[in-house]
Amino acid sequence: MLFRSTTSADLLVEGRLRQGVGDDWTGLAQLERAALKLQPDQCSLLPQLERSLHPSRFLDAFAPAAERHQLAVPLLLGVAKQESRFTPGVQSAAGAVGLLQLMPATASELAGTTLSARELQEPARNAELGATYLRGLLDQWGGDPLATIASYNAGPGAVQGWKTPDRSRFPELWVEAIPYPETRIYVKK
Repeated sequence: MLFRSTTSADLLVEGRLRQGVGDDWTGLAQLERAALKLQPDQCSLLPQLERSLHPSRFLDAFAPAAERHQLAVPLLLGVAKQESRFTPGVQSAAGAVGLLQLMPATASELAGTTLSARELQEPARNAELGATYLRGLLDQWGGDPLATIASYNAGPGAVQGWKTPDRSRFPELWVEAIPYPETRIYVKK
């Protein structure tokens, strides 16, 4: 018999159990559903839900890469969560691979050598190349994290066309005006 979780409390338990057995893909989805269904009388679940929604996975790969490229570890963790839900072997329909979902051509250019999909599935290699790419985007955008994250998802060329003179004064309005729905949601998360 299949148990269908319907309350935030049930979804929180199921999501955490899935995470506990290494299934962040399903676990994070359940936790996101729990957050959406949270009722006002369930505020006591918030701290546990927030901790569970922001796990620290693969720190042995992300922390050194973040330090080398002067990035905040939570930035790399946030991108990995959004890109792969911390699943190193995942490959997108477009061909992006690994924790930070790098396109093989981009990764090879960053590495200075041709890389296989298998090499990009290695957490340390993927974290290093993803951090290199993020640092380049952050530098390109003068330290603007929103434009950097939007560029990671949609590409720097697309984001260049979304420049507004008051982006830094009203960042939340700029995010709401991102014309690609997928990128708008991505940046918000």
